[in-house]
Amino acid sequence: MISISCEMGENMKQVCERIKNNLLSASCVELNSIMTDSLAELGQCLNAAQINVHLIRYEGHQYRWMRTEGKKEFPIFNLIDISVFEDPYIINGEMTEEFKEVDITQLVFALRSEGQLIGLAGFYWTATNRVSKEVFDQLDQMCRIFSLVLARKIKEDRALSDIHQMEKIFMQTVEAFSAIVEISDPYTTGHQSRTGELARAIAKKMNLGYDAEHSVYLASLLHDLGKFYIPAQILNKPSRLTEIEYSLIKTHPSLGHQILCKIDFPWPIADIVLQHHEKVNGSGYPYGLSGDDIMIEAKILCVADVIESISSNRPYRPALGLDSALFEIKEKQGTLYDFDVVEAALELFTKDKYQF
Repeated sequence: MISISCEMGENMKQVCERIKNNLLSASCVELNSIMTDSLAELGQCLNAAQINVHLIRYEGHQYRWMRTEGKKEFPIFNLIDISVFEDPYIINGEMTEEFKEVDITQLVFALRSEGQLIGLAGFYWTATNRVSKEVFDQLDQMCRIFSLVLARKIKEDRALSDIHQMEKIFMQTVEAFSAIVEISDPYTTGHQSRTGELARAIAKKMNLGYDAEHSVYLASLLHDLGKFYIPAQILNKPSRLTEIEYSLIKTHPSLGHQILCKIDFPWPIADIVLQHHEKVNGSGYPYGLSGDDIMIEAKILCVADVIESISSNRPYRPALGLDSALFEIKEKQGTLYDFDVVEAALELFTKDKYQF
């Protein structure tokens, strides 16, 4: 029989205090590793073969931290009926309201938050042992900390779930807006998404960071939104456009901007869309911006748009192929298209073997 008594009390007290401080100061990212380390330290102090801390199933999620000696997992919680667990402790399989100094192999604490059972903390020994009241009280206090940790984990998971849901809805909304153009212009089916993937890859190649990569991707999905207002017979015209028709086509960046500027994006999506047909020598539209007056994201979108467009079929011509697209941006590198953006795009296709 192992004796876990008052001789261990002072060491136990120090261990529990250290674990308490570590857990209460842990960030969400650090929590799993700190909990695992804490259980290992606590198990060593107690000579316990296993310590489990479980979160009772919550909206499909279940967290478990476990300290096991050896490879065998002991079924601490298997025979516990959660629905009738009203007392604070289970000692050797029996629920009890008060601790009694008896020979113990299995000890389970109810973890509660605002009166609700949210988890279990279980301690298992391969040999019977006598746990002193002092050590038990310290474990009881430690399990109150575990309750706080689980309650925080529940709240953090709920908040994270809400964020993921909002992100999902946001992306679905962007994709719905993107699909609007394809209704009136079937030739652009997939154009915006392919352009977006390429633009994001170019931004990543240029090491511009997540915000630039994400914003240029979103702007690419929406860059032709203004074409929804252009008559379909012009968008799908199989012959050369007249000057008036082309002037109407050139209004689509401004039209898209008018729609998107009403949405409070955390990135300058509307401005990227507005500038995506500007050229570095000032020959683009709608404002004839040049050089550094054009956002880098718009310069990237411009190049990605050109590559995808030349590589794909259009109402007035069949696809010209990737070689023609790369020749176009290389020939006009530094005049129409930003030099560094073109370099990154060429490297993607020639060295990294990028494919749509």
